[in-house]
Amino acid sequence: MINRIAVFGSAVGLFLGVLSTGPTTAGAATTLFNTSAASVTCLTVIGTATVNPPISSASSGTAIIKVKATLGGCTSTGATVGGNPQEPTIVSGTVAATLNTAGSAGCAGLLSPSTITGNFVTKWKLASGQKLDFASTTTSGGTITGGLFGGAPLTGAYGQFTLSGQTIQANSAFAGATPSTIAVTGEDALNLGAVCAASPPGKGIKTIHLALGQLTL
Repeated sequence: MINRIAVFGSAVGLFLGVLSTGPTTAGAATTLFNTSAASVTCLTVIGTATVNPPISSASSGTAIIKVKATLGGCTSTGATVGGNPQEPTIVSGTVAATLNTAGSAGCAGLLSPSTITGNFVTKWKLASGQKLDFASTTTSGGTITGGLFGGAPLTGAYGQFTLSGQTIQANSAFAGATPSTIAVTGEDALNLGAVCAASPPGKGIKTIHLALGQLTL
């Protein structure tokens, strides 16, 4: 009788163990993308650029600029999986940079080319189950040039900054790209000009909001 109880107890314990463990399933495979010859374009660029010292009529032409931005609407070309063409699903990206810039003094620096020293680091978020060969892209150097953006049906003009001539660093995703970025300000050009050219020089332009743009890496 005692042996029967012991056997019954063991069977119940085994049954409960199966219930608590549940059915076993194989882990989902991760798709790894090779982007050594690929590029990516993002059609949404939203963020800020903070300038120190602020840009004013008394500016020397040199400044430290910190950039933070989020990217959306990103698609890639040239990626492969196991040697076969296949593109990842890019959910979003984030950009961070601390840059030293040197260009024209005063408010003219907003429209004149400035050289850049420092790195942009762009981190990528992919769909579940996907992974890039490298999680981020680092670009350095280059030139940033100011201009104007506008036209019907807009009645005003806005600041436009074009970034070119950057170099992609080693161990970066989308290493086959030719980097370029266009970013348009949320502030209109008259607003930016008035803040910069205030006489006597006031606080100047401390923050520029990026509201529209396109980034290619």
